[in-house]
Amino acid sequence: MTDSHATRRNHAAIIARAQGLGALAFVPGANFTYLTGLQFHLMERPTLLFVTASAEVLAIMPELEREKWAQTFPDALTCYWQDADGYAQAFLGAAAALAASPYAGLIVHKTGHGLGMDIHEAPQIMRGNHRLLASGTVFTIEPGLYRPGDIGVRIEDNVVISAAGATVLTGFPRELTLVGG
Repeated sequence: MTDSHATRRNHAAIIARAQGLGALAFVPGANFTYLTGLQFHLMERPTLLFVTASAEVLAIMPELEREKWAQTFPDALTCYWQDADGYAQAFLGAAAALAASPYAGLIVHKTGHGLGMDIHEAPQIMRGNHRLLASGTVFTIEPGLYRPGDIGVRIEDNVVISAAGATVLTGFPRELTLVGG
């Protein structure tokens, strides 16, 4: 951690106080790196950084990142999470819908994967995997269609299994948006 990163976090604390907030929250990306000097992947391993109004650093991140994080922020209050073992239900609706469509030939990867200790870890959400998902399991559903050398599209959601069923953790508009002229 360099002095410039500490100065940047102090500035974030000033902004939080000026807005009457107890803390500001950041997900991995440019602002996260600007404040910490560390890079984490947003989509693969859910990570959250809080800078409090008093410039304290708090974090939530996967156990997999403990060593990297603790080297830079050994005194930060950090909650480390990890994925549950075992599987309690199948989740392949998106893949079945695409596979039955006229675009089936554009499917080039599995539907999703577990989120936790590693990137692209078990469970593999794909045809032929009938293992059940346990309560607490966190995984992606990321159906995609790709025409090599031309175009591709993928929608990714992060999902958690609980006793009540599957809960989607991500949310964004699903309307078609045209960019450019």
